[in-house]
Amino acid sequence: MKKVICTIWVFWFIATLSGQQIDSSRIQKIDSLLKANRLYCSKLQYQDAINAIELAEKWASIEFGEHSAKYAKALFLHGRTQYLFGHLKSAEELYLKALKI
Repeated sequence: MKKVICTIWVFWFIATLSGQQIDSSRIQKIDSLLKANRLYCSKLQYQDAINAIELAEKWASIEFGEHSAKYAKALFLHGRTQYLFGHLKSAEELYLKALKI
């Protein structure tokens, strides 16, 4: 009985550790896109900024869901990008969507 319990615990522990690594890599991938977006915005490279933030928003939605903090942050930065480049109506919609989360 002890052997079975120990074996189950070891498998559970390994699965938990590997799950943490996957989440960390997903977060890093999305964070790097958010950082790239801010960099492109500072250099006034609109299309590159939009491409980065749309990809980050898509991945955040897929990986963490549309009610997660990561997705809300991506929406906020997408709105910020739209605002910086003069697209005020779409910026407002994105800001409001992020606030609802």
